[in-house]
Amino acid sequence: MEFVSSGGDTLLLQEYSLESKAFYESILYFLREYKTHNNNDIKHIILTNTRDFYLIDAREYLTFAKDKTILKAFDNCDKNQGTDTSTSKFYATLKDYLLSLNSTLKFTHFNIQTTPLPLLYQALSPQVLLKQKTYIDANTLNQSFYDELLYILGLKEIDQKGKILILPTTEQNTLLDSICNKLGLGRDKDFETIFSLLTTWNNRILFLRLLESMLLSFKHITKPFLDIDTLQNFTDLNTLFFDILALKKEKRKTDLKLKDSIPYLNSSLFDKTELEKQNNEISKLDSNHLAIFKHSILKKDKEYKDTQSLPLLEYLFKFLHAYDFTTTPKDIINHTKTNHDKLINAAVLGLVFEKLNGYKEGSFYTPSFITSYMCKESLEKVVIDKFNERKSWECDSLESLAQKLDKLTDSKDGYKEANAIFDSIKVCDPAVGSGHFLVSMLNAMIELKFRLKILCEIHIDDKGERDYKRLKDIRLRLENDEILIQDSNNTLHTYQTPAHENLESHIIQKALFHNKRILIESCLFGVDINPNSCEITKLRLWIELLKYSFYIFDSNGKNTGDLETLPNIDINIKCGNSLTSYMPISEPLHMNIKGKIKEYQRLESDYFNCFYIDKEKHQQQIENIKKDLLQTFFMMKYSKELEELREKCDEYSKHYEKYGIDELPKHYEFLKNNVRFYSMFPRTDEVDKEKAQQALENLKKEHNKIFSLENNFEWRIEFSKLLDTGLTQEQIANNNKNKQKRNFKNLHKNNQGDFLGFDLVIGNPPYIRQEEIKHLKPQLQKAFRIYKGTSDIYTYFYEQGHKILKHNGILSFITSNKYCRAGYGEPLREFLLEATALLYYIELNGIKVFDSASVDTSILSFIKTTPDSKHTFDFAHPKDYDTKANAPLQEYITPQSLLQSSLTKESFIFQDSTNAALKAKIEAIGTPLKEWDISIYRGILTGYNESFIIDSTKRDEILRNCVSENERQRTSELIKPILRGRDIKRYSYEWAGLWIIGTFPALKLNIDDYPALRNYLESYRPRIDQSGEKGCRKKTSNKWFETQDNIAYYQEFEKEKIVYSEIVREPQFYLDSGEFKFGNFYAEATSFILSGNENFTHSLHYLLGILHSKLITYAFKEFYAGGGLGESGYRYKKAFLERLPIPKVDSKTEAKFIQIVQEIVESKKQGRDTKELESTLDAMVCKLYNLSDDEIRFVESMGGGG
Repeated sequence: MEFVSSGGDTLLLQEYSLESKAFYESILYFLREYKTHNNNDIKHIILTNTRDFYLIDAREYLTFAKDKTILKAFDNCDKNQGTDTSTSKFYATLKDYLLSLNSTLKFTHFNIQTTPLPLLYQALSPQVLLKQKTYIDANTLNQSFYDELLYILGLKEIDQKGKILILPTTEQNTLLDSICNKLGLGRDKDFETIFSLLTTWNNRILFLRLLESMLLSFKHITKPFLDIDTLQNFTDLNTLFFDILALKKEKRKTDLKLKDSIPYLNSSLFDKTELEKQNNEISKLDSNHLAIFKHSILKKDKEYKDTQSLPLLEYLFKFLHAYDFTTTPKDIINHTKTNHDKLINAAVLGLVFEKLNGYKEGSFYTPSFITSYMCKESLEKVVIDKFNERKSWECDSLESLAQKLDKLTDSKDGYKEANAIFDSIKVCDPAVGSGHFLVSMLNAMIELKFRLKILCEIHIDDKGERDYKRLKDIRLRLENDEILIQDSNNTLHTYQTPAHENLESHIIQKALFHNKRILIESCLFGVDINPNSCEITKLRLWIELLKYSFYIFDSNGKNTGDLETLPNIDINIKCGNSLTSYMPISEPLHMNIKGKIKEYQRLESDYFNCFYIDKEKHQQQIENIKKDLLQTFFMMKYSKELEELREKCDEYSKHYEKYGIDELPKHYEFLKNNVRFYSMFPRTDEVDKEKAQQALENLKKEHNKIFSLENNFEWRIEFSKLLDTGLTQEQIANNNKNKQKRNFKNLHKNNQGDFLGFDLVIGNPPYIRQEEIKHLKPQLQKAFRIYKGTSDIYTYFYEQGHKILKHNGILSFITSNKYCRAGYGEPLREFLLEATALLYYIELNGIKVFDSASVDTSILSFIKTTPDSKHTFDFAHPKDYDTKANAPLQEYITPQSLLQSSLTKESFIFQDSTNAALKAKIEAIGTPLKEWDISIYRGILTGYNESFIIDSTKRDEILRNCVSENERQRTSELIKPILRGRDIKRYSYEWAGLWIIGTFPALKLNIDDYPALRNYLESYRPRIDQSGEKGCRKKTSNKWFETQDNIAYYQEFEKEKIVYSEIVREPQFYLDSGEFKFGNFYAEATSFILSGNENFTHSLHYLLGILHSKLITYAFKEFYAGGGLGESGYRYKKAFLERLPIPKVDSKTEAKFIQIVQEIVESKKQGRDTKELESTLDAMVCKLYNLSDDEIRFVESMGGGG
């Protein structure tokens, strides 16, 4: 920047001319930076007099750096090569020369007083001045949209102990309120039913808003149909659902004008749900006036600025049309979003759906920068492996694969073969949520096909045979999870009703639809325990197809006006508990499966493609095959138990007929099928109901001994495409040839019916703490090798993902990173080290990935194979990543190659060679604290600090109330000064004047010996009773007046000890030597104490100094701590601290440490600066561990702590 004096005509800049001394000076300074100092990172030059600003791209000055005349003048001046080396001579030469050139320079001028503020802000932003890239995530939640949508639905979010819950509001005339009034449902008692109806209708209406937007962009319709003039009431909306969208055009009988303009899509979204079949339809609702939301977007519209209320349906339509719904990427150009605050696309709706449905199951919407990275990284490797496997190639990169594919596609059927191999990849998200990973994967697959030059037009003949022709002359890229295509004219692809089917836009649209459809059918699979999540995933995938839906032309080349229908996506998206199954993956199918598997696959394929007469009957055929497979398994495994259960069902029938059986949930299907009416004229009214109920409970218990799982998901049989159909004709022929040649080694093995396994398992498993899955623990313990009672649920998904992978398949998960160091993670760590070859680990500590979750996360990817001792994996920690910038994560990844053998089951500590050498040196010299003769104890847990921790005033009052000096003396001995975690500072403390009433159970006190204390504590009853009842302390065997914990180590508080806070921003240890006027401090539960045992021969002063040092602070955080506090926190848990290797030094060395530590402590007391003393101590510690100068600099550069 060159600032110009505001006075003096010779220095002033003119609006259309840069002739000034400031301009010539800027050229000199630029040449010095660019030529002399090799600075190639200059972005702009700014000339200003503080009112007028002239902004010039630095690349414009490259002209001067290449001009021989200017360079000679520069050398004469700056390198003293001329007779006159003054700058004034350089400026004069430059002025004369530039005037003779008659050339121009591009610049931007603005006046700070007259230019509108938004333009000033933009011009002076880092994105302009520093040319920083900005990536706006179109897929982030529009909070204003979400808040108002919740309001209209009649819902609200509340935060309950860090968990977000969705609950009903009491607002009148919302959708929920209308449901309650017209369907006779209770706001609270029937909330699950109400919520199910709300989400069903919400999903449909938002889908229709996207459809409406698409049809408008296609010019299929000329005006919106979600309009109060078109749909005047909820009855009309119901008609749109079931009498228009659910039916083909020729079957529509309604009088609504819409029936001819809305295309049939074949979406099961418009099939009636079970609740709707029970007469709970939206047509029954009233559209009464609803008060406008206080922060409504409508208030920005002059028409509604003063409107207080609107009829519910009209309000809903007006609200939806206040936002720009889009199914196309036309708004995404050069990282800029138009109307970003009003834009709603499919991904944003996915986030809305996830928030509405996900919290109950602990799922959180995974942002695009994560899904895009994980999908891209894992897919590329899977594709290379798949082609290597099928073609016996040895490609090790996409470049080498692309070269092979170039040769393959030279042949007649090359594109067909390449696509067949690519489309055989199987990807599964076992906790699919809103389907974001599957959508990201779908688009990543399309983009990778394009990069490999195998993205094709697909022509399907009458026999279903496919012909492939490469889609040429287009450019395709991914941005914000959206596919952006530029056609042969370099124009962004958009689709409108085509005049003929050879239009390029129609060819592109059709090609993308067919490719996506095939990938959805063949490659993408998902499971979720939440039925609503499964519906949302289907909806997201339908929308992905809807965006590329195309018009059908008849045999005469005429546009029929009909859009290609959507397939039945639900065949690959299943509902169930991913972690619980009856059938092991390796279980052989014991029934006669010849032809059965192929029939199963044919039925599923026909269902996907809508090749059936009766949809429900077709679905039942598929279910029957799965039921046969499962029942055969049960008959083989539990034949005796099932026979005994049938007999008990028969016995129940004799006495109680079918009493209570029909009301049982689906889980008890076996009882429903085997308990029957025993007599021709059943007498259920005469049954002794009390006895019958008890007998039914006993029968259910017997049933549950066999059928112990609920919501189980049978991976073994649920996906027909994952079952081996046996040998192909070609393989059989090859086997016969080899047999004739007596070659029995290379025979193809017939694995008919085997579970093939997925190529890739990817996702974001749910975040549910172990306390909330107690009901699942018995099942998890039976099913998982890595089981540990304290493990959170996400850990089991790693082993389950491993089970459902094929050999050499890949898993990629983003989860909490606690398993790397927490005690409960040890079985998982051992499993990962023994059964997998790690691909990469991305540490996301300090990066807030999930807005609603306070958990530190990481991405782990592995191959399902046994690793060798030299196996390496990539590690990265992109600390500088800014989630708000939403840049591609890979731009911040700098991988380091680490040996898998460097990890241990005790903890996963990811170190580069420098850290590994440093850790080895520290451990070679030091001795872990747990091997010292010391003890570490937690501070006192009272169970109710409000009564047991008192201030000095209350202490004095209690002592005054003692009736004798003897009582006062004894009572005084029970009340001790106490430090809380927050009171402990670095080498010192700040006492808050607090005391603890030390009625420890270990003292075995009789409270009646302390009347004043008893009277005080009794004033807190029953709150301090240890009964476990509501409003009391938890149930223990201790007496009402005692602390909650036993505190058998109470004598340790009276010794010299180090007191420290468990969770801190920097190390904070204080040595309590009893110098306080009231004696030794006791410690509260947020702190710990460290004291020497009988044979402890070293000084606690020495340990105090070591623990505060930069080296040990760095080593603790990097190598021994358990994580979980982000980048800035330290957690000094006992188990972590005991790992620290501290050298046991001789008395002479120790004395030097004692001296300097005492100086630091004394200086702290006097309020003097201790920086120099602590630097000396740090140097002594580094010398103690024999650190080199480079290692010392490394610790310093990493922050070190302290």
